[in-house]
Amino acid sequence: MANEDTKVIEGEVTGNITFLGGENKAFDEYASILDLNEKDEAVKKNPLSIFSVGKLLDFAWNEVSAATQEDEVMDFDVAAGAMRAYKTHLDKYHKAESDEFKTLMLLLYLNKLSAWIGFCIYDYLKDDGVVLELTNEGQDIYDTRLSQAMSMETQESIAIVNIFKIEDVDCEVYSKNMEKILDAILYALNSERVLNSYFYDGVLKKAYVFYDGKDIVDEPPLDEDEISILYRKNKRILGQVLMLDRENSLHGLTQLKLTMEAGNYLIKVQKRNELIKRLETIKIRHLDKGYVKLINLMGDDSFAARFARSSYDKTDIISLAKDRNLVNRLVRDRHTSSLEACQIAFEIKTCMMVRDQHVRHRMSSINIQSNRYTKHDGEYYVPRTTRIKRQSKTNKQGSGETIREEIAENIISDLMVKPLDDAYAKYQTMLAYGVTRELARGILGSAFYSKISWTIDTHNLMHYLKLRNSEEAQEEIRELAQIVELYFELLFPDMYDSYSENIKEAITFSRTEASVLKDMLNYFVINNTEEKDKKVINAILKKLKI
Repeated sequence: MANEDTKVIEGEVTGNITFLGGENKAFDEYASILDLNEKDEAVKKNPLSIFSVGKLLDFAWNEVSAATQEDEVMDFDVAAGAMRAYKTHLDKYHKAESDEFKTLMLLLYLNKLSAWIGFCIYDYLKDDGVVLELTNEGQDIYDTRLSQAMSMETQESIAIVNIFKIEDVDCEVYSKNMEKILDAILYALNSERVLNSYFYDGVLKKAYVFYDGKDIVDEPPLDEDEISILYRKNKRILGQVLMLDRENSLHGLTQLKLTMEAGNYLIKVQKRNELIKRLETIKIRHLDKGYVKLINLMGDDSFAARFARSSYDKTDIISLAKDRNLVNRLVRDRHTSSLEACQIAFEIKTCMMVRDQHVRHRMSSINIQSNRYTKHDGEYYVPRTTRIKRQSKTNKQGSGETIREEIAENIISDLMVKPLDDAYAKYQTMLAYGVTRELARGILGSAFYSKISWTIDTHNLMHYLKLRNSEEAQEEIRELAQIVELYFELLFPDMYDSYSENIKEAITFSRTEASVLKDMLNYFVINNTEEKDKKVINAILKKLKI
């Protein structure tokens, strides 16, 4: 079991990293531990590369596992820190792979376009401050494209060539400007705009003009009539080719976007599966001898979104961003059926008094280890001395002030541990006399441990967490709910964010309270000219239906 000084991996992958045990090591030291060879020198120069992040994550998790092998159960604080850190870096890992995949798909698409469309895209982006890398061949063609554009008797300038560089590209340029690049493609594929705007104004009206491959920059500029003749001639030839290419290219653009999103989703699923694999190998401590363990899972955030879209016959992957927005709306507006499509299952070892509260949540599937079939192992819950409290004077079912430590210790040893040991001894005696297990178990009190298998859908899980992870809940079941909530946060991040925003941290008002709030808000609107405040207040008033 990890001691109190144990720290978990936090922060960035670069620089010094604190692993379990509190030991700080620079990346180079870990590189030697990870046995990076000479061909991995690039990794050392760029520690945020996918390769190094993946290896460091594996190493970090091995350290986490090694620190908990003695009792095979992780303390909640250690588990929460380790898993959150692991997921954070996994998300960065996913983004890096996703950006790389999207960039590659985009470049393959761009290099299937005609050179003329490609250069329209290039110039459009260049004017917007986004410079993409060209191949040597692409750069040569680009440097002479005005000459080729003016001698359109041949179609060499619009042949398909590999204009854009694919190897050793800066993915960050593409990932940061993905929307701009896609807009530029749409612009270039709009043939009428390309011909009327870009070709005429952007090429023929430049200070220099090429004609039949001859540089006449020192000659007087062409007059309007000459420009119009050239324009009509070249528009006809270029337009014929562009119109043939445009339909296929637009269809290809749609496929490109779908491929990007599908690839992004598949990479996300892959990373999520890695996280699930890790989570399935651990147990998180609950109370003094209990635990919670993930045993099964159905669905994810995107599955809930696709399930919702099936109501209007749309089940394809649209985009992770749109999925996130839809999931937020499902949670916010309580569209329960789609949220019920996702389920999560746990194995839980807890004391019977917690189990009896837990099973009251009827919208779940529960199976309890039966002491009719098995003999109880005698484990029972012994609370900490700080947990021994007086009955609350204001809450009929809650705890009040803590009892003095020496008195609490006597209560635990004399009034709890001894009677529980005695009860289990009598239980064993009854079994020795041949009394049936189903009857002998009646002597075991609610402090004795029990195992349950519990499956719940995410809609009812949110209701469970709202009730049980609150100040009003008993401390023991609140501790159980906190562990369950950690799994929910890690496995359904979009749903959890919306739950935190719209349920966990949200409050409701009675009709009287809403009426008072209305008067206060209206007064505030009258006396406040801040536009952003008015927007928020109007949204609240709309919710209050006032």
